[in-house]
Formats: sequence, C-alpha cells, structure tokens
Amino acid sequence: MIPDIALTPMGTQSRETMEAAAATQDALAWKLPSEDRVVESMFGQADEAGDQVRKASDFALGYVRHEPIKTLLIAAAAGALLMVVVSMAVGSRKLARG
Repeated sequence: MIPDIALTPMGTQSRETMEAAAATQDALAWKLPSEDRVVESMFGQADEAGDQVRKASDFALGYVRHEPIKTLLIAAAAGALLMVVVSMAVGSRKLARG
C-alpha cells in the first residue's frame, strides 16, 4: 500500500517542510546566542583581560620602584639562565650534525 504522503502534491510537501524548518529555527533561536551577544561577550572578555594586564603592569612597576636592586638581580639571573638554555640548545644541534 502506498502511504498517503506520496499522494499529496509536491508543492504542499515543500510548503510543509519549509514551515516545519521555520518552526524549528524559531524554537532554537532562543537557545542559540545571537551574533550581537557573542560580539558583546568577546568585547567584555577583552576589557577584563586588559584590566588584568594593567593591574599586573602597575604591580610590576610598583615592585621595581620599591625593590630596584632585587629586580635588577632577578633580571640578570633570568638573562643568564636564558643564555645557558640557548647555548645548550645550539651546542646540541652542533653535536647532532657533526
């Protein structure tokens, strides 16, 4: 037996399908964030990140002003450590090639 759906005109099926798709889209619209809300959220997150960077910068500047010698020694130690790591990496490449 052929189902009744096969006997309906194609235009009716297409219209019904489009109506069902529109109803589904309307039902999902409240669940999916709109582009405006997504962009607004991104700007809010960027503002928060900027505030955190400014706070960290202010803290670092205050530390340097209150502890200049200690800051200089920490920077020198970090630079020396970096040079050791770089020289070890370059040295290991030379050994691997030759």
